[in-house]
Amino acid sequence: KKGQQAARRARYAALCSAARAAGASFIALAHTADDQAETVFMRAAAGSSWRGLAGMAQLAPAPVWPQGRGLRLARPLLGVRRAESRAYLRERGGEWIEDPANSNPAYERVRVRARLAELERAGLDPMRFARLADKLRPLAEKIDAEAAALIARAVRFAGPDAFIHLTDWSASSQARRRAFSVLVAACAGAEREPSAEPLARLEARLNLPAFRGASLGGTRLRRTRDEIRIGRDPGAVTGRAGGGEPLAAL
Repeated sequence: KKGQQAARRARYAALCSAARAAGASFIALAHTADDQAETVFMRAAAGSSWRGLAGMAQLAPAPVWPQGRGLRLARPLLGVRRAESRAYLRERGGEWIEDPANSNPAYERVRVRARLAELERAGLDPMRFARLADKLRPLAEKIDAEAAALIARAVRFAGPDAFIHLTDWSASSQARRRAFSVLVAACAGAEREPSAEPLARLEARLNLPAFRGASLGGTRLRRTRDEIRIGRDPGAVTGRAGGGEPLAAL
């Protein structure tokens, strides 16, 4: 699995490098509705929260840092079945390159793809998983918009650090946690947001009078009067910072 993650990161880093060389700000990917169904299936099997089941977004930040800074991913084929896209290309004499890894059962996605094909032959439409993502995605985007508004209203930035003004830190609990998660990942320079449970516990403590500081996901938090400062934890550099995993997923 670590090998897959490293290969995925290398692919995105190369795409970001090519996009910058071309002066592009968007990278178009060919993910299809079948890819979406596979993603939701895998996340459900892994016990993901509802947000994970919202699947891949049609527009999202590039998931590598710092190579992806300012670049976004676009998935224009997310509502198209894989077979439909290939039939379209065949009809017009188009070609595509088949990744050899797509037939290697050592990879989880390949095994899931085979399993979904079996379920489809047995009468279960795998697009149910893609439709679940379609239903949850608007909720995720609503929370993201609320979180972005909260950050604009309640957070100031100074160099690499973020300062939360607690008197303005008011929104729904999900929007607060989303905003806090993004801030922690950004200040840590991390590609993944911290684990949900410790993040939720810590965010609930921010406004408590007794809260003075903590660490999470490679950041160190310190309270000064009515502000919380989020900065890079020096211990993260030497691998001693605790609290969370190394921004994806949006």
